[in-house]
Amino acid sequence: MKKTLTRVLFSSVILISCLQLGFTNAPQGRFYMVPNQYLAMIQGRSLALAPLAVTPGFSLLRLTPEEVQSLSEEIHHRVGICGGFSDIQVQAEQRGMTLAQALEWQAHGPSIISRFEPRAPQYPNEVKRMLSGLSADRWAQTLNGIIANFEDRSAYTESGKKFSLWLGQFAQQLGAQVGRNDIQVINIPTGGGYKQDSVVIRLPGADPKEPGVLLGGHMDTFEKKPGADDDGSGTTTVLELLTATVSSGLKFKRDIYFAFYAAEERGLVGSQRVVKEFEARRITLKGVLQYDMTGFDSPRDPQELFLITDNVNPDLTRFLSVLAQKYLGITPDRIGQTSCGYACSDHASWHRAGYPAAFPFEASFNNMNRTLHTDRDVMANISVPHAMKFVALGAAFIVELGDPIGQVRPLTWN
Repeated sequence: MKKTLTRVLFSSVILISCLQLGFTNAPQGRFYMVPNQYLAMIQGRSLALAPLAVTPGFSLLRLTPEEVQSLSEEIHHRVGICGGFSDIQVQAEQRGMTLAQALEWQAHGPSIISRFEPRAPQYPNEVKRMLSGLSADRWAQTLNGIIANFEDRSAYTESGKKFSLWLGQFAQQLGAQVGRNDIQVINIPTGGGYKQDSVVIRLPGADPKEPGVLLGGHMDTFEKKPGADDDGSGTTTVLELLTATVSSGLKFKRDIYFAFYAAEERGLVGSQRVVKEFEARRITLKGVLQYDMTGFDSPRDPQELFLITDNVNPDLTRFLSVLAQKYLGITPDRIGQTSCGYACSDHASWHRAGYPAAFPFEASFNNMNRTLHTDRDVMANISVPHAMKFVALGAAFIVELGDPIGQVRPLTWN
């Protein structure tokens, strides 16, 4: 009873603030949820932020774009993590919630628990075909090209907008090269003053009524930051999987989606918009795979890859481990588990909406690449062989969840 009363009183405080402040953007800013533990570490240093309301775990703040960037940089500097806060105005606007309801929804997780029915892998021949089409050289050339041709991929800059457009052009050109005119490019506006749209590439399956399969990563960086690992490596991994899937000649029962999210660095904004679009169109998904930083091979970790354990579906996460053992030959002791402790990337947007999501990561959370958000996040810190393990895992994920149709010539699995 006391806990319920506390929530009611807190919701009333937030609602009054919302009625007074409204939902306008610049110059007043947007509404964000920031964990109190992180806010306490940065307050009174280079930032002085005044919460509109406080709960036992989170504070509600209204921030301008400049304050959002400063907040993210300070959290990275003081706490050593990526992000750490969420734009909750997206939920208020798109779900018809008051900000009080949006804060409650974000703070306490999904009301719908996602389900994934695990099974044994059953398409070794098709997976082998996909793996044979992967290219480490192409992966490296793609990432080098992205860094060289775009000053940054910020959601606020013209360079970031151009990168979003380039991703759609890449998919269309790829389809033209192999004679696939059914590839669909979907641009999902981010709103809120952001110039960069999220981009979703759809490869239609034989039965669009079946739940689809989605792989994604955020495309954005901070202004004038190279972002080789965060998240150039994840973006390039998704592009390589798109290329390999289209070029393989395999057909699937399910739709396969490749998502590139805008404004992740600003509070998971783009992925929340994408999720809401899928919900509005009543698109169901069998599984969602998130790629955010796949290129740093930590010398401090004996494991080859890690699986994030919070804000994910545990059954789908275990299935990833099974795929890594069968198709990558990684033994169980070389597959680690780690947690963010907060909604650290776009998988959380899907999880909160009740979609089964999983998140393989480059290292343990304590030993990840610490050059993120700096000028030092460059190609020199990237291990292409390490990144290709995540590409191979994604290839197996696509085939096993996508349900290929038609017969492939049997191959002996070594």
